[in-house]
Amino acid sequence: MTNLLSRIVVLLFLSFSATIIAQDANSPRFYKMDYMSVSPGMHTEYEKLESTWKKLHQIHKNEGKIEGWALESIMMPSGSSVEYNYVTRITFSSTKQMADYLSNQSMPESFMNTISPEEKSLMKRTDEIRTWVKSEIWTSNNRIFTENFDGAKVAVFNYFRFPETGGRMAHREVENEIWKPIHEARINDGSMLGWVAAELLMPGGSQYPYKDATVDLFDNLEQAMNSNPIPYFEKIHAGKNVNELLKKTNEAADRILAEVRIHEMSLD
Repeated sequence: MTNLLSRIVVLLFLSFSATIIAQDANSPRFYKMDYMSVSPGMHTEYEKLESTWKKLHQIHKNEGKIEGWALESIMMPSGSSVEYNYVTRITFSSTKQMADYLSNQSMPESFMNTISPEEKSLMKRTDEIRTWVKSEIWTSNNRIFTENFDGAKVAVFNYFRFPETGGRMAHREVENEIWKPIHEARINDGSMLGWVAAELLMPGGSQYPYKDATVDLFDNLEQAMNSNPIPYFEKIHAGKNVNELLKKTNEAADRILAEVRIHEMSLD
């Protein structure tokens, strides 16, 4: 496969009695994301193809070369004009682990011995089944999740660009000081499962359409649609002007897209 990389958001599960674990920039994760376009009528074959490649990623995880892998489909936006409709992600614990993996990709014999002739035939059709649109490298600078983190089904991936009044440090400040406490309260009362703040590392440049992201994690689509952070402002930021807090947020970063992703598969 020309693309042995790639795969999406490690997803989180919450029981109401679970303890929230907060991890900040002192323990970042790094992600190789790949955006895939699959033609109508090819989705079943594509997911079978990724199920085959999943076996290779499981071997790499067992060998300590990666931390995780996942596949998500894009629910919204949708339609014939969208650039991609699946995203995959490989997760790394450090830049060294990521660099070693990307520099030394391999096809171990143990993998070839685990797949059937039908799966080998499917692999040869990779470029026919899907188009590899683009790749990005991200890192998390803050995240909140619970002890059990393998059950979230929906991720809302929020893309941000910086207006003239903002920038990365201003955005990080509002996420940590204004929004993180709100998300902790939402997780505590069961209205969402987790939250991640992330920064785009590669590619860079002023012409790239977005720079940062946050990811809101939910148990299901209904929970995602019913979740509303605004009612938490009065409790979490008592005595503060809500409109001023929202204004400060908008001045720091402009959310240009809230992409709804559905979890399809991940490693054990």
